[in-house]
Amino acid sequence: MSMNASRINYLRNHGTSPHTDTMTYEDMALDIEKYLKDNGISQADIIGHSL
Repeated sequence: MSMNASRINYLRNHGTSPHTDTMTYEDMALDIEKYLKDNGISQADIIGHSL
């Protein structure tokens, strides 16, 4: 994958993303869905980690 094709998106309440009172798995999934739609991305490989 070229660096031009990579994108980083912080989920709510992480990194520099907006902070909200709610943070459910459904909320985070909807955030990712909106991000993909807003950026015209129809296909993506999503990688995450947890400590």
